Amino acid sequence: MAELDALQQIYPEVLAQGGKMLIISPQLSANSLKMMEEHKLTFPIAFDRDNKLANELRLAHGFPPELSELYLQFGINVPKSNGTDSWELPMPARYLVDKEGLIRDTSINPDYTNRPEPSEMLSLLKALA
Repeated sequence: MAELDALQQIYPEVLAQGGKMLIISPQLSANSLKMMEEHKLTFPIAFDRDNKLANELRLAHGFPPELSELYLQFGINVPKSNGTDSWELPMPARYLVDKEGLIRDTSINPDYTNRPEPSEMLSLLKALA
């Protein structure tokens, strides 16, 4: 949630630089909408049903049973949140795509706690402008 709040903070400047931002999530649209309302997010969030795009990009990964059990102990039910029977999530990934559709920068890390600062993305966007 902290990352989404940080992305919301830079979103107006992304737009001012002529950029666009799209979050792609395996969560059901209703769950994403609730999150958008709670955190006052104004950028779009798209639904990746069954992690179809994440699988195409080789970002999706499953959970070992012991980790699934731990998530459930914390009240996190990934299959229910995503509307599937699968304990599968995508690795967090960021792509900076230019106006011609070329990927200019990527950030992918299997450790979901290690993500680039949104300000880094903004600096890269400014360099493209």
